[in-house]
Amino acid sequence: MRNATQNLGIGISILLANACVAEEEDAVIAPSSEPASALTQSLGSCNWGGGDYVRTGRFSSDNRLDVVSPNGGTVNTYLGGQPFVYSPRGVANAWGGSDFTWAADFTGDGLTDLASANGGNVNMKLSLGTAFSSTTWLVPNAWGGSGFTFAADFSGDGRADIASANGGVINYHRSTGSGFTSAAIGVANAWGGSGFTFAADFTGDGRADIASANGGSIFMKLSTGASFTSQTWGVTNAWGGSGFTFAADFNGDGRADIASANGGNVFMKLSNGGSFTSQTWPVANAWGGAEFTWAADFNGDGRMDIASANGNNIFMKLSNGNSFTSQTWLINSPWGGSAFTRAGDFTGDGLADIVTFDGCTVTLHRSTGSGFVTSVF
Repeated sequence: MRNATQNLGIGISILLANACVAEEEDAVIAPSSEPASALTQSLGSCNWGGGDYVRTGRFSSDNRLDVVSPNGGTVNTYLGGQPFVYSPRGVANAWGGSDFTWAADFTGDGLTDLASANGGNVNMKLSLGTAFSSTTWLVPNAWGGSGFTFAADFSGDGRADIASANGGVINYHRSTGSGFTSAAIGVANAWGGSGFTFAADFTGDGRADIASANGGSIFMKLSTGASFTSQTWGVTNAWGGSGFTFAADFNGDGRADIASANGGNVFMKLSNGGSFTSQTWPVANAWGGAEFTWAADFNGDGRMDIASANGNNIFMKLSNGNSFTSQTWLINSPWGGSAFTRAGDFTGDGLADIVTFDGCTVTLHRSTGSGFVTSVF
């Protein structure tokens, strides 16, 4: 079995071409750049660990997303904003594998922490806003595959937990804020592939659930807070590839949906809290590669959109709750590697941006809600 993440996917895979432009976009938004000013500067120093450990979160006390890159005894922290600020922070050099390392708020203080599991030890780096406190939280050494292991708030208490599925058992580690309480929860042994298995709140009750798709069935593990209830929700057997499949709230009703793109169609599974409604939302058949495709709210309307970059073109699928509007938002800057490129609100204005790092050069594509403004730091 395999995993939130990172970029989520489901069941029958119909592979999307890495970059296909078969029809004209509805609108093309010209690029613009910030002037060289106090908003633009070169990072005087920087350092990076492996790309597979790069994470985003709110590691400081403001409302901007940051980027972190652990490397042994240092968490290289890049504080979001205009400009980004490099802030290396010392930690205990204790880590599990990258696919068992998560960024989430495990203490409920509003700051993102890092948790990295290795057997019966979960090596915690608890954010204090300006530094990390290193500690170890113990759990039973019982894990499913990394693609079926998720960090999310399954109990609804405002603290992230860890759920690791292995066949008919979910090994459930509930955070108390200072440790984990562990239990083995029995569930139906019905799963799709790891690329089509997601953790998100599909019922709107404030607790994360697990959904795992296989063809026309989505096997649901619905959290009660202390346990999971198994159900199967039927859908149409229409899917794109896992790298173009996302679990997020695309219609703004407070419940996570599933969107799976294949060429000119996005196959929608819209949650009503007790089942999915299947729809097809047509879009312009214009995409970048899966590793440069993200689901986030780029125009600040409370509904998730899809952005897919190919060179200077960012192909936007903007949700209005019932369909997508296709646009192309142009930029005029190069890209760093996919592992060092992230989407999220790095400026704190409520709009998702895209940031890409190439060594000490940071390029921020700041969303205005109707296009991107590019700043190079």
